[in-house]
Amino acid sequence: MNNSLKGAIGAAAGVALLLGGAGTFAMWNTTTSTDPATINTGQLSLTKATGTWKHGGATIDLSSFHLVPGDVITYTVPLTITATGDDLKAKLTVDSGSISGLTTSGDVTVATALSSGGSGVTIDQTDHKSATITAPASGDYTVDATVTVTFTDVKDQAEQKRALTLDPVTFDLNQTA
Repeated sequence: MNNSLKGAIGAAAGVALLLGGAGTFAMWNTTTSTDPATINTGQLSLTKATGTWKHGGATIDLSSFHLVPGDVITYTVPLTITATGDDLKAKLTVDSGSISGLTTSGDVTVATALSSGGSGVTIDQTDHKSATITAPASGDYTVDATVTVTFTDVKDQAEQKRALTLDPVTFDLNQTA
């Protein structure tokens, strides 16, 4: 065996002995952990109650009511916002529905608005189509939504005896902070 091979084997044996002995040094070691904790999440939900259709202040049943030019009917529905969480902020917006089934566009129009029915709700006074909710404490907040359908005066007979469809009016509630 040549000397360089003997030297390599000897070096490898020395390294193995040193590594094997490295585990024999005593080291202090300890661990600890936190106590278990329960963390609760909040809630942000939107529900609607049963709404009411009215014409001239009187409650109407749409299945038997016949809209004529000049009529204005309104649908009012209370919305309940449940906010559970500290300093929860959200924005409620309304996306107006539209009327389909018309012969002449614009004879029947739809407008939507929100109004505050409880504390902690601020209605955008520019368009009345958005509300900001700041809930410093958990609770329920009420907002009234109104959909107004107006049948304008028409000069022809095109819209007689039609079944018009009011597309859904959508309410979106989104956390902002």
